[in-house]
Amino acid sequence: MMKAKIIKRIITITITLTMIIGSMVNASAASALKIHVINTGHADAILLEYKGHYALFDGGHAAQYGKNDKDRTSKVDNELYAYKHDGVTYRGFLEAYQKCTTRIVKLGPKAYKAKDQIKTANNVIKEFEADKNNKAFLKTNSFLKDCLDYQSSATKSEYESAKNQFVAMQTLINELLDIINPPVDDEGDDDDLAKYSGDEDKLRGFVSGDMPTLADSEDTEEVTSVDEVNATEEEPAEEATDEQDSEEIVTSEETVEEEEEIPSDSGEVIEEVTSEKGVKATDPKKVAQAQLDYVYAIGYFFNYELLLDFYQLVDYSTKSQNDTIRYLKRHGIKHLDYVVCSHAHHDHIGGLASVLVNIDTDHVIYNGAGYNTRYYRIFDRVVREKTQKNEFDYTVADDDKNNTFTLGGDVLLTELTDTDSFANKYYTNKTSNATINNMALVWRVDINNMSILLTSDAEKDCQNKIIKNHPKLINVDVLQAPHHGYNNFNGSQYGYYEDDGHSANIDFCNKVKPYYVFVTNGNRDSATPSKLARKDYKIANIYVTTDQVHKASYEAIILSILSNKITVLDVNNRTVPAHTKHDISYKVTTSVNDSKQSNTQTKTTTSLHYASTKVKLYNGYVADQLSVKMATTHYYPNVYYQLSSKDSGYSNSKWVKGNTATLKGQFKGVVYFKLTNKFGEKLIRKTDGYDGKTPKTTSVKTSLYDYKGVLIKWNEVLGAKDYVVQYQQKGTTKWTTLKTTSATSYKAADLASGKGYYFRIKIKGYSAYKKSSLIYTLKKVSQPKVTKKTKTSTKVTWSKVSGASGYEVSANTTSEKKVVKTTTSTSATVSVKKGKEYEYYVRAYKTVSGKKIYAPWSNVRKFTCK
Repeated sequence: MMKAKIIKRIITITITLTMIIGSMVNASAASALKIHVINTGHADAILLEYKGHYALFDGGHAAQYGKNDKDRTSKVDNELYAYKHDGVTYRGFLEAYQKCTTRIVKLGPKAYKAKDQIKTANNVIKEFEADKNNKAFLKTNSFLKDCLDYQSSATKSEYESAKNQFVAMQTLINELLDIINPPVDDEGDDDDLAKYSGDEDKLRGFVSGDMPTLADSEDTEEVTSVDEVNATEEEPAEEATDEQDSEEIVTSEETVEEEEEIPSDSGEVIEEVTSEKGVKATDPKKVAQAQLDYVYAIGYFFNYELLLDFYQLVDYSTKSQNDTIRYLKRHGIKHLDYVVCSHAHHDHIGGLASVLVNIDTDHVIYNGAGYNTRYYRIFDRVVREKTQKNEFDYTVADDDKNNTFTLGGDVLLTELTDTDSFANKYYTNKTSNATINNMALVWRVDINNMSILLTSDAEKDCQNKIIKNHPKLINVDVLQAPHHGYNNFNGSQYGYYEDDGHSANIDFCNKVKPYYVFVTNGNRDSATPSKLARKDYKIANIYVTTDQVHKASYEAIILSILSNKITVLDVNNRTVPAHTKHDISYKVTTSVNDSKQSNTQTKTTTSLHYASTKVKLYNGYVADQLSVKMATTHYYPNVYYQLSSKDSGYSNSKWVKGNTATLKGQFKGVVYFKLTNKFGEKLIRKTDGYDGKTPKTTSVKTSLYDYKGVLIKWNEVLGAKDYVVQYQQKGTTKWTTLKTTSATSYKAADLASGKGYYFRIKIKGYSAYKKSSLIYTLKKVSQPKVTKKTKTSTKVTWSKVSGASGYEVSANTTSEKKVVKTTTSTSATVSVKKGKEYEYYVRAYKTVSGKKIYAPWSNVRKFTCK
């Protein structure tokens, strides 16, 4: 019984401890800062999570581009970009919205020129945005009212009806364009307005509200394709200047009266407009133009409301159309503390409008620069509307003031980029990518003693400004590789890169010095970081959202950051492998210090060994004092060492902090180094062996540099301060000292000619030496012998010279040395003239490194061939 109680008690204690430990682990996990790097293809969408608080940096594309996952489409074909109806492709919602806003900005001053009759389309829009409940306005726009009514309770059937209305609106626009610019028939007739001449009331009826809604207009005879529409419509308007408001641009010579009431009947508007300008009511072109402008004004609101509904559809938010929305909803994230838009490129701003429509948000931060694209326009419209309704706070970023915010109380975010130069400016889609990228907001994130740098698409100019303005804030633990790890990222270090002015900036890499790098690469650049980016960050651990090396495409990679610990997992809590094999380049410098001399010799090596490798050979050094220094890297900044006599291993209790070990006396063994970092990672390596008693001698090479001068060379000996150069003549036993030197070469001059020599190098203070092979100096050839061979030739012979590579023979009627034969033997046949006296000379030569070294010419021998 007692035993059973004890066992029961032990079980209870075990369960209690398990629960306590589990709660501690959960509490620890809950306090981790998580960086969700959402895979949005080639785009940025980075979510910071801390204690239930969230900050989203960029939103990826408006719709994803396909990443081959089973729940993702390989091709985007949806209403955002194009809508097919009865086999005809129409302009998509986003493009239609941009088209309408562009036309309104351009047509605003021109659409209705009759003074005191009607406000421009822009003024109508401004009034409508100020009061969407203006019943007088809605009364004359029954179609628009219908469009707005279904927004609050859109169902799938209503949405389908709206799509039909979208097609009908496109059809009507095409019809009006056909009236303004009549098509040419097959016979080449110019105008064919007969079919429209009786439809003036029908056309006016649409504007006045008497005509059926657009949803009832599906039975149009023929639908013109989007391409045909584009071919006939005017070019997009230029962007607004700083002095203009993109919401209201009135440049007409006649001032529009703000107080003018909107006519209660749009049919009357057309009558008044046409009559004011002397336009006959039967002129279909003028009527159609006025109606077309009015349709564009309506289309601005229509397409905007249609987009909002589209963004909230189940098909869009949870399946294949928007990676960021799908990820947030799949993981139950319904509220964002902050949304930060770094810059206006599609792969960063494109998905944010739908995020702001679908996800409750407290604060929105942007760089403040306008951009003439449909993605910026819909984002800007959503931001303005929700700001007016006080649904969130909107801030234009400024690194000079109010440039920080906190997430969950402990995570500090600091903006590092200067936005003063481009906030409130407006750019066209023809502005260079580098210009827009260098406007990207860059943020430093700090929690405890860990730091992260979110760089978006910052390129060289932006990076240089950060280096200059915030030099103490860019050395971080974790880095988002700028500009998706493009090939143009750091190529200038290696002598080439794709595009000057992009992110080719090795200075930035050297100052950031991260431990971890993540790349939002999607399927761009062969789905891996560029080789240049990998080379720059080879010391760090690199992680990518789509990794062909490991055959993985992650929904997201999640970096969990605790104090001194980082883990990288996928959404299923599986470890994500680093893209690179992490290691470091070693550098060990050995210095010999001699108390008797002022000079210090050093030697650097990278040949460190693993701890398990047995070192058998030892390098010699002078037994005075030897310093062995380990060069550190940013990845392993902490260095420890210990001496191991005769390489007997290391002890965990004997590590000494520091990177310089000092060896004295007759120490024989190795030096172990241990390198660690803040994450608890470590490496243990050891040097070659050192032996104070028996220095390792070196090989000696000799060559002639003169016929009686020898150049002696030898390799440096680790630890040696001075070398003694000696020679021995062949046939003797005596060694004669030529020089004591600290260099590793010596020229022995004025040796005896024609003699054989051995040379040896001794390390001063030691008896060990290395001996060279035998080398001969050259000597003067003895006087040659000359005999008659034929009536016109002679035979010249001479004695062999040891060490010679060959000989040159001179034969001339004067004492001038003219070489007539070159040979490796000791005789030569020379052609001469009969009866002429010739002077003969011979000299030996030695070929050294392709160059001939000559001995003196022999004495002359005169001979006449008779």
